[in-house]
Amino acid sequence: MQRGLHEEISFTKPKKGISKSNIPVLIFATLWLLLVAFWTFFAAMGSIWFALFSIPFWIIGFGLFFGTLLTATQTEVITLTRHSIVIEKKRIILSKTVEINHNNILSIELQKSFNKKSMDSLKAASQSNNALDKLVGLPNIKTDGKNHRFFTNANPKEKKWIVSLLNHLVTELNK
Repeated sequence: MQRGLHEEISFTKPKKGISKSNIPVLIFATLWLLLVAFWTFFAAMGSIWFALFSIPFWIIGFGLFFGTLLTATQTEVITLTRHSIVIEKKRIILSKTVEINHNNILSIELQKSFNKKSMDSLKAASQSNNALDKLVGLPNIKTDGKNHRFFTNANPKEKKWIVSLLNHLVTELNK
């Protein structure tokens, strides 16, 4: 958290980095791409039309590989000013910045991505209540026509903290 010279507050969620859980995904994606390259090479010897069949498999492989890398290298910065909230998602490529005026904010909440039926089946399947505590939802700023998700890779306590803090600060600024 940093206070700026122009009466703004910034919250930074540092990049996660490549963890042990990313390594199997990256290995699988690499092997997938090698297999697709091998298959495409030999298919192209027969017919170019046959080799074109591999395009969806290339897309899946690159999506898996680069999606994992982008998530691991993403830094999120939320800057709160007197008039707006700025969400910056800084990545190696495909960085994104969104500015939301306080007047356009309908709610700041943890948005659940599951319904009651799936929640009931999770309760029945789980042995402990601790597993259910991890299903917090995603921090979300809801505006007139759009949902702006942020801090999606944070742990449940960080998600609850940032949502409650932003709600408090925006409420104070709107007084």
